[in-house]
Amino acid sequence: MHRMPQASRVTTRSGRHFSVSRWGHGPPLLLIHGILVNCSTWSSISELLGQHFTCFAVDLPSHGTEASRGDRGLLGHPRSLVSPLCELLDALEITRAALLGHSYGGLVALHMLVSASQRIEACAVIAPPALPYPTPLLAWTLKVPRVGESIVRRLYRRPLFERYFDHDVYNGQRRPDSCDIDALYANFRHPDRGRALTAGLKAALCPTLRDADISRMAQLRAVVWGAEDRIVPVDIGRRLAALAPRARLTAIAGGCHAVHELNAAQVWAALMPALLDRA
Repeated sequence: MHRMPQASRVTTRSGRHFSVSRWGHGPPLLLIHGILVNCSTWSSISELLGQHFTCFAVDLPSHGTEASRGDRGLLGHPRSLVSPLCELLDALEITRAALLGHSYGGLVALHMLVSASQRIEACAVIAPPALPYPTPLLAWTLKVPRVGESIVRRLYRRPLFERYFDHDVYNGQRRPDSCDIDALYANFRHPDRGRALTAGLKAALCPTLRDADISRMAQLRAVVWGAEDRIVPVDIGRRLAALAPRARLTAIAGGCHAVHELNAAQVWAALMPALLDRA
């Protein structure tokens, strides 16, 4: 695994701060991570990406470096991140960029295609919860009016939190680092950031993209999935790729939800022709 470059702080015209790691050479590529984690999720594939792109990996509000700065968050419906991320592109002096998102970050990327397609050259997504899908009972607790998010934060103590990553994210193929889990769990338990994170989780359970929206996503070129994903089933990827006019699904045999972390070379082989396609 490669170490991520030191992040720098970027301030947008509306005064919002983002931590962004930058590396590589080539056309710009904006990377959007999933819920609960941070931009270090791209470490395994970062060298491959940097050979062809100038990569900008952002920490979403209430995540990663931004979590330590008291950001109360902008999470919830992924549509709410479209305008701030477009402002981030402006601050980076990027008119158009390729886009790569994982899980919740992939859902944000798809909403950028709906509302800001003029800023996107090409888009690829990894296991986004883009369409309704079966979820565990505990996750549905989030939908209980007024108290659901609080209940989930109380139930998800550290052992269950660690098991989620070990069993559900990595399918038992990688043992999560204890220090990483400690940091992620502390963020989840933080009063303000924890509320923001559970709001994001809740939004991921209630996707609002319409088939008609997806059918107009001409820049969506690659849909990548772990064939054994235990969080968002690969059938969602099949449906998403069938609806998007130019998208191609690649299901990685034996792959988990974090397939880009454990199967970086295979994921890159699926991403490269799609992200480099400017036609």
